[in-house]
Amino acid sequence: MKIAVMVPIGTDRNYLHFSEQCVRSGFSFVSVIGTMKADTHIQQIIEHLDACNISRDHLYFIPGYTSLNDIFSCIPSEPQCTDEDDKSKLALHYNLGPKDWFFINRHDLAVVSYKDGNFKELLKNKKDALVLAVDFLDVTAYYEIMNFMPQCAVSFLDGDSETVGFFLDYSNYLPGPIVINSRSQGPVILYKGKHYTYPISQTEPHMDSDLYTDSYQAAFIYSWFKTKDVRKAMRSAAKAAVRLPVHAAVMNT
Repeated sequence: MKIAVMVPIGTDRNYLHFSEQCVRSGFSFVSVIGTMKADTHIQQIIEHLDACNISRDHLYFIPGYTSLNDIFSCIPSEPQCTDEDDKSKLALHYNLGPKDWFFINRHDLAVVSYKDGNFKELLKNKKDALVLAVDFLDVTAYYEIMNFMPQCAVSFLDGDSETVGFFLDYSNYLPGPIVINSRSQGPVILYKGKHYTYPISQTEPHMDSDLYTDSYQAAFIYSWFKTKDVRKAMRSAAKAAVRLPVHAAVMNT
């Protein structure tokens, strides 16, 4: 399976980690699509992506500071926002182009964040054969995101027991599972009106929460599309979640 990673995950370390975990989970081809700041780690990032055989043909490095490191795909142009007090918005002005859409549609699966500025454009430009895994992050406008969940093969969402209760019955009407990242219960999967959990005691409590989530999601996506078995996907994801990221020492310096 070929996967295009379009998720704005916020930091260089997490950006590398999710892509790396896609490779380690078994995807035959992994591409990273977006823009990153050209900082002091740039060469290490390039070398690591190449070492992991992750395609960076549509990864663009831009000058200046983009604190969000949003993962968008584009041919770099002059940023429209240069206010030093509003640096986080710099990357938001980069948009996908025709070549990027063509490239993305050559994959089997695209992973995208609901907060990605190109999310709705992706829905318009994707071919029917391309399936989506969408991370709705910490969005609490549930009725709003329910408009998009039917188009998702897998949905991810931060939440709690109330979130689980809200979406449990609704999961009957979706094509794929909802994975709720609950800080108190661990990952909770809702699928066809049923509630699935994996004992949090079987994971490592000291694991960095962002790295844990990235590893879990990458492995769950791969296993789900291979088996369509919720329990198998949960077991694979839980095992993957505690794998030590190869690049951790580099990116934590």
